[in-house]
Amino acid sequence: MNTNISNIKAMYLPMILAIFVALSLASNTHAEKPSNSRWAKNGDDRISHRPKEMMSFLRPLRKLNLSEDQREEINTVIANHRENTEEQREKVRELKIELTELIPSFNDTTAQGLSLQLGDLMGELAYAKIAVRAEIYQTLTPDQRDKLVAMTVFGKD
Repeated sequence: MNTNISNIKAMYLPMILAIFVALSLASNTHAEKPSNSRWAKNGDDRISHRPKEMMSFLRPLRKLNLSEDQREEINTVIANHRENTEEQREKVRELKIELTELIPSFNDTTAQGLSLQLGDLMGELAYAKIAVRAEIYQTLTPDQRDKLVAMTVFGKD
């Protein structure tokens, strides 16, 4: 029974990983332009393009009538998050390129190794994303927290 599962994993894992890489590359191509940012229009400092998933979290915060102190604290939290995860995000980009470059001369062992590294990094980044969201959530008043949760987009990508 165990050998059957191992055989199935060996057969389908490369295909699943290739699909994962293709979807990952496609989903990271969209970012909101700074000039269209309401935060920028309101005079808030946008550090750079943010991934769509971060914007889907930040967008509802605009409806919460944040104080200037809250905005500054949130911007600091986001800046720290970006700085702390830059190396991991760069490594993810590199691994995705390496995996894509394997397609013409596919090597199962190399692809699995790179995919496992990518998976580890993606897990670390997912944790970091949730941690920064929790930190931002702590900056809100109880009323703002209730409103954010009621918007039903909190925590969704």
